[in-house]
Amino acid sequence: MNRPLHLVRNGIVLACTASLCAAGVVWAVRNPGGAVPQAVLALADAPRFVAATLANVTGDRFALSRTPDEFGAIPGYRPVANHSRHRIEGLVVRTDAAHPPRRGWRILYGIFQIDGAPAYAALALSPAFAIEHVWMVGGGTSGDAVTPFEPAPYPHGFALLRDGSILAGFDSNYRTVRVGWCGDVRWTSPAYLNHSISPTDDGRFAWGVAPGDTIQKIDIATGRIVRTIDMAALRRANPDVSALDMLRINDNELGENSRTSARGSHPDPYHLNDVDPLPAALATRFPQFRAGDLLLSFRSINLVAVVDPGTLRIKWLTNDHSFRQHDPDWSPMGEISLLDNRMGQGFSRIIAFDPATGGHRTIVDGARLNFHTRIRGKHQPLPDGGTLITSSGQGRVLEVDRQGRVTASILNHDPRTSGRNLLISETLLLPTPSPLFEKARPCAD
Repeated sequence: MNRPLHLVRNGIVLACTASLCAAGVVWAVRNPGGAVPQAVLALADAPRFVAATLANVTGDRFALSRTPDEFGAIPGYRPVANHSRHRIEGLVVRTDAAHPPRRGWRILYGIFQIDGAPAYAALALSPAFAIEHVWMVGGGTSGDAVTPFEPAPYPHGFALLRDGSILAGFDSNYRTVRVGWCGDVRWTSPAYLNHSISPTDDGRFAWGVAPGDTIQKIDIATGRIVRTIDMAALRRANPDVSALDMLRINDNELGENSRTSARGSHPDPYHLNDVDPLPAALATRFPQFRAGDLLLSFRSINLVAVVDPGTLRIKWLTNDHSFRQHDPDWSPMGEISLLDNRMGQGFSRIIAFDPATGGHRTIVDGARLNFHTRIRGKHQPLPDGGTLITSSGQGRVLEVDRQGRVTASILNHDPRTSGRNLLISETLLLPTPSPLFEKARPCAD
């Protein structure tokens, strides 16, 4: 029987038979510039969406935020001590006594089992790997409510501010929120920043990635959007950069010799996933660039580029050697390092480019460490040449020294689901002493 399939997506009911759904998907592939593709492309995503809907009906909206635990049987992990006022379960750590990790405070942003349920939060771990502070990032206070049939959004995009407040972003339909040290919501922004949030040197603004492959700059004091850069403007400023048109659809139009392209681009042609201004403190390490230049990552076309925010001209780019990368960073070593996801190729890695010479090198070989995050993931280059890695697809954090040895590993076990980990989106390491954490900041219960 060819019964109608009913799906609810962003408040719209989509109904079709299996054969009609299939025909619609074929139509979308052949006619991506038409008016119907958004609906039928939603149907193409039906398996994931249906799985999320069933999970929500059964009361488990975080089902898609869990990932297989590949490391739970490895000895040496111990529960992370908890000195906060919340009950936090499942976080474990393993350190190397012969090669101890760098001293510092570690900030984890993700989904954790808190007070008996999965919750969005940021955790501050002391140099002794004990939870000393928790920022709760409640979904109900983060802007738009999620419809009952949507999967829970992934936490994605984070910044710790000088006053102890945080900026938190999500992949889906939660707006960017600023949460104070004691959990008070300072503002909810009209911006939907995702993937990354990067404050400027003066602490007044933050750059982030917004839906539709746009770059937005927000006022940190208010959350107001002060600037938006879209792909059309970036392409106009760089007409000779052919990489920006790699996924353009061009008909052969035999016999017409058309001078224009009647079609648009393939779905998700750029997938912009990072914007990072060059800090003034590192500008002397990059003489070909200026402080404030924007480091961008376009996942779909394997492209990493440095852009002048004034002219929007691309100063440097590469789309060699990385595959579906995330999180390019300005390294203290004078390199541009990034997390090379290598989607579907067995393992991920951390690589670095020298923009002055065009050379590149592998910093962390993921094959040796069983490091693989198919999507998402972050890294932080450390001043001593080591690397802090957030393997989001594994619910895992790795600290690797410059010799490639793992000095510390954190797993985010789901205590309610055996053999699964909860997602960690991002990790930061702050050196000691750190006045932000070593000064007493009590919060009332």
